[in-house]
Amino acid sequence: LEIGPPRTIPLPAVPTRFARSHDGRTLGMVSESSGMGWLLDLDSETVGQERLIHNGASFVGLSPDGQWMSTSGWHSGLVRLWNARTGAIVREWPLFRATSFFTLDSRVLVTSQGDEFGFHDVESGKLLYRLRRDVSLYPGHVAFAPQGGLMALEMDPGVIHLKDVATGQTVARLEVPHGDRSTWMGFTPDGGQLVVNAVYSKAIHVWDLREIRRRLKAMNLDWDRPELPAYPQK
Repeated sequence: LEIGPPRTIPLPAVPTRFARSHDGRTLGMVSESSGMGWLLDLDSETVGQERLIHNGASFVGLSPDGQWMSTSGWHSGLVRLWNARTGAIVREWPLFRATSFFTLDSRVLVTSQGDEFGFHDVESGKLLYRLRRDVSLYPGHVAFAPQGGLMALEMDPGVIHLKDVATGQTVARLEVPHGDRSTWMGFTPDGGQLVVNAVYSKAIHVWDLREIRRRLKAMNLDWDRPELPAYPQK
């Protein structure tokens, strides 16, 4: 983490949320009050000329390679996929109150609604598969492990599933203390830990996946996945 002097970059509207490209050079931003999105180049500190018009958009996703951007909203009935380089609409889905995320290879757009997750091929728009949530909730967060093709999703209130990205098969279930809803989650850069924000109980929970697997191996219950990297040397 590098913290330097603050920078002031004028924006075309007050942003509601933003998403960052994998290389950290680009931000995709959306403004619900202005009904539009845009791209911000952090290296040159310039805002792209294209305005991605989407009334009611309050959620944004940016593919790791910076090629695609998605917009959706709590008060919008659409998920839109944009070509982030040209500002053109590629396609849209009639999904109400949805959020969206891109897989690490930028090939799949994951849409999240209260009752399901949908996995869509970015190039063709084809629905690859869907995961029905056991209990209907608010749109859930999706986190992808940096290696191994693993993702984390909340399928029940307070229950997070670790799933195979390609097939959607569950390899493990993690129960959040107090059964609280998870509003954000992410893997550490080495993939060895899962960090979850439980906003209503004002807590952050961390699961040590290496230690979990070590204990499961002792009981012959380890999941069938590649080994996690060793602990960083101190």
